Formats: sequence, structure tokens, C-alpha cells
Amino acid sequence: CMRESFAELKQAAERELDSLTALGVLGKAADREPIASAALLAIGRLAAADSAAQQVLLDRLSDPVSGDSAAAALARIDDPGVTTRLSTRLKDAKDETTRRRVALALRLNGSPAARDTLGRLVESKQGSPELRKEVAAWLARGR
Repeated sequence: CMRESFAELKQAAERELDSLTALGVLGKAADREPIASAALLAIGRLAAADSAAQQVLLDRLSDPVSGDSAAAALARIDDPGVTTRLSTRLKDAKDETTRRRVALALRLNGSPAARDTLGRLVESKQGSPELRKEVAAWLARGR
């Protein structure tokens, strides 16, 4: 089965390869739709200590196939620098889909800095009124 062989490849990449090589292998796997999500979550584990892996995930936020998985992987990284990069990406996002994915990553992260960024989004004129309303509801439920 493709998923089982990918799981074995992923484990071997994480265990036996240096971060840059593992990132290359997993980046290629992320281009294959059936395993893209698992590959991006594995890249997320590398991204905890690797800014190049973080950038791969940030770049994938606008990808129509793997953007949601990239958002989930970014949300799991407990690093204030990632939250700062997501905040910048939220301000700079040109399309609503990417902006929603960045907001999702910040919501799932849940750190005080992520909540502050989402609060600024609600107060701004960035994004659609629907997104700002949804984010305001997320923030209200989280209190």
C-alpha cells in the first residue's frame, strides 16, 4: 500500500537523514497528492528546529491541494518566531483562501501571540467581513 510505504520512508527520513536531505525527500512527497498531507505533517516536525522547513510550510499555505495540511503543521510548532511569520503572512496575503488558512493556523496554535494577531485581524479591514466575523466568534469562544 502506498501509505504504508510512505510511512516507512517518512520514518527512515526522519531517523537517518540530515534535516536538509529529509526536507528534500519530504518536499517531493508533498507534491504527490495521495501522501501530501502526511508529508507536510512530517515537515512540520522538522520545522520545529528548521527555518527552511518552516518556509516550505508557509509557501504551501496558498497551495490548493496541501494548504490546509500546511496550516495544521504550522499550528503545531511551538515557536514565537513561527507565530510572527504567520502574522506577517496574514497581513501580506493577497487572497482570501490563504488568509483563511493562516487564520486557521493561528487559531489552532492558540498562543497569546496568535490570539493577539487574530484580534488585530478582527479590528482591521483585512480579509472578508465573513472571515473577521468567524475569527471574532473563535476568539469569544476561547475566553
